[in-house]
Amino acid sequence: MNHYYLKTLMVALILGFSQQLFAENRLGSLLKDHMVLQRNTQVNLWGWDNPGQKIKITTSWNKSSQVVTDKDGKWITKVETPNAGGPHRIEIKGSSSHKISDILIGDVWICSGQSNMYMPLKGYKNQPVKNSNDLILNSNNDQIRFFNVATKLSTQKEETVEGKWVVSSPKESPNFSAVAYTFAKQIQNITQVPIGIVSTSKGASRIEAWMDNTALKEFGDISIPTSVPDKDGHKKPTLLFNGMIYPLINYTAKGFLWYQGEANISSYKNYSRLSQSMIGRWRQLWNNSEMPFYFVQIAPYNYPKRKSAYLREQQQKVLEIVPHTGMAVTMDIGDHDCIHPSEKEKVGKRLAYIALNKNYGYTTIGCDAPMLDKVTGLGSSTVVVTMKNIANGLSSFGQPLLGFEVAGKDKKFHYAVASINKKDSSISVGSQAVKEIVSVRYGFRNFIPATLYNTAGIPASSFRTDNWE
Repeated sequence: MNHYYLKTLMVALILGFSQQLFAENRLGSLLKDHMVLQRNTQVNLWGWDNPGQKIKITTSWNKSSQVVTDKDGKWITKVETPNAGGPHRIEIKGSSSHKISDILIGDVWICSGQSNMYMPLKGYKNQPVKNSNDLILNSNNDQIRFFNVATKLSTQKEETVEGKWVVSSPKESPNFSAVAYTFAKQIQNITQVPIGIVSTSKGASRIEAWMDNTALKEFGDISIPTSVPDKDGHKKPTLLFNGMIYPLINYTAKGFLWYQGEANISSYKNYSRLSQSMIGRWRQLWNNSEMPFYFVQIAPYNYPKRKSAYLREQQQKVLEIVPHTGMAVTMDIGDHDCIHPSEKEKVGKRLAYIALNKNYGYTTIGCDAPMLDKVTGLGSSTVVVTMKNIANGLSSFGQPLLGFEVAGKDKKFHYAVASINKKDSSISVGSQAVKEIVSVRYGFRNFIPATLYNTAGIPASSFRTDNWE
């Protein structure tokens, strides 16, 4: 055999071997041991095998189905899930067999955002999570499972991610998102339902990076990158969506948790519109127009420029416009010198209060933050502020009621004296420096300690009655 034919044969063998490897029976990235599947619904199972290959799925809860791969070797099917419980098993037979074990049936929450969502229970370097030791020591709970999605930026929609399901324990939990873990712990403890967390976050990322071309198409001034840059790729439109959201869309989930916004403060004006578009698109991809989307309003911090209050205002607009959303207010946990507040347990619990109230039937617990309803008496030296979401009234919990400011026609703000009226839970606000009040603000600064709460202990969101820049 001459050299040319030998070389041709070797190439053919290599190509054939590569195609055989690609055609092996492979499962979707999240379909692994210890996973949590969404209860009482039809969940997606998917993978790849030889084109035209029959795939048989058998579950330990006596459900079976069969599907045939398409011309590209892809397959996807739905399997009905039972009530919460487990552990269960699934066997998937194609050109080879896979057995997935230690599966729990419960609720799955997809958690995303930037560094405050990513921040692990062990904290960052010189940036602690309060009570982390106790949280980690008490994390032995096989009813809570985590899947941490590895960071991946891409200009193309990826089909797979790297990661594995791990069972909550002191060995594993230090690397869990502190917010997501404390949310899961609260929900699981109250409901006794297994909780699966898919954590897909990236520090310093902008919201545009978590959106695809479809969600961004109405924003004509946004340029979609055609390659992954060497620097700040996590801030570029679509790159995190392609690598860390799109590969998850087949995985059936109950809802989303979102903690992001700090990276968008400098361009806050579009944040509400961007958020609305992203939420709508994610819900469309998960084929659930009412999928809960609960997010965290960014906490006070000494930002270089006074713009974070405007971003918080944009976040509140999302809450008011988009149905089936909830906002965890964090006005009382800010850190003047650290953008990563240590009170992550409070954040996770407040997200859990929202979910417990709106999705788990615990409607008697307070979950919504006090919000501005109306102001009466403008034009005089004292105005009356009325709040909503205060079924049992307001309180400053023994501290002075600070953070209110008023301005006249000159648009110059002065600190105001405020007091809660016990009879109707309204707030009287006034200042000797302003004889005719035109505008009232509360907490509308980069950093300011919160003093206004409802009696459930949830702080009021910052607000203003003007539209001045």
